[in-house]
Amino acid sequence: MKKRVFYYTNELQDDFAETVKNLQPLPKDYQYIHDTWYEKLLGFIAYRLILTPFAWIYVKLKFGQKFVRSEQSKKLKRGHFIYSTHTLPLADVFLPNLITLKRKNYLMAGEQANSLRKLLGIMRSIGSIPITGNASKNREMLRCLKTRISQNSSVTIFPEAHVWTLYTKIRPYPVTSFKYAVMLDAPVLAMTNCFQKRKFRKTPKVITFIDGPFYPDPTLDKKARAEKLHKQVYETMQERAREYSTYSPYTYIKKENP
Repeated sequence: MKKRVFYYTNELQDDFAETVKNLQPLPKDYQYIHDTWYEKLLGFIAYRLILTPFAWIYVKLKFGQKFVRSEQSKKLKRGHFIYSTHTLPLADVFLPNLITLKRKNYLMAGEQANSLRKLLGIMRSIGSIPITGNASKNREMLRCLKTRISQNSSVTIFPEAHVWTLYTKIRPYPVTSFKYAVMLDAPVLAMTNCFQKRKFRKTPKVITFIDGPFYPDPTLDKKARAEKLHKQVYETMQERAREYSTYSPYTYIKKENP
């Protein structure tokens, strides 16, 4: 079967999974932490009784998904950040929930998710933390991150920002993605989805590697700490992808400059 081809110009900006066309800013009255009893109940039902079982069934049936975790990551008890590749449009949202079954995972969401105004409350209850450019809301977001990390929860970040479905390489991403881990002195896990060919199915098998934890180096200044974390996570992802991500039904080709 002929592979589907995607042409890109910018690895940092091009997105092949855009679903929301009319992007909107986060509402001014949005509350990052809204831990009322009914939202906690809604979150428990949606997150634990619906989303997590659905996620497990979905990734097992569709991808034959398998986790490979470092022993150190299994022992991590404190709040931490998960930095994940962004190559599975739906499963990317679910997979972190399956490696943090004893704690709630939160997910930093971009403009597309923020534009789904009628769903913001539900998304918050299941762990969405919207990213915003508004200064006052940004302060609220940082307080929310601090609270969730102090509660020993995990927070997932997609540093590549945009979805490239079943892409087998690691795209470059900015050092600034690691500023939150440095600010909160929180450990970091690297989560790399790798794809391998299956005999009788076009959809590849997904092997998800969880490496780390990596810790901010207290002997360095904040900028150097972020740079070191970035280097550790990025190189770990690249190593996993080179060795284990060996097949995709899609081909990505960079357009030549005119």
